[in-house]
Amino acid sequence: MSISAAIISWLLTSESSQLSEYLLWHPQMRNFWGMLNFPSYLAGATAADNPHNANEIVAWTVFFLQWMLIGILLTAIGRMFFRRNIL
Repeated sequence: MSISAAIISWLLTSESSQLSEYLLWHPQMRNFWGMLNFPSYLAGATAADNPHNANEIVAWTVFFLQWMLIGILLTAIGRMFFRRNIL
């Protein structure tokens, strides 16, 4: 889940992405993704004591932890609803 989120993050935020021209005129997806990942940017800015230049190591670490926890929660919910009794 974390690696998928990193790929989506690259697609939505990078200038070298194939979607950058489209997202220039349709910013809703990019803004929504930024709101979802705001805790990681906030943690990076807090660790660096500079809101304009966040600590990237901390930001990416929190990003991966955040999406790993979301993946674990979604897996637990999915297993709860789709559990099969094998016996």
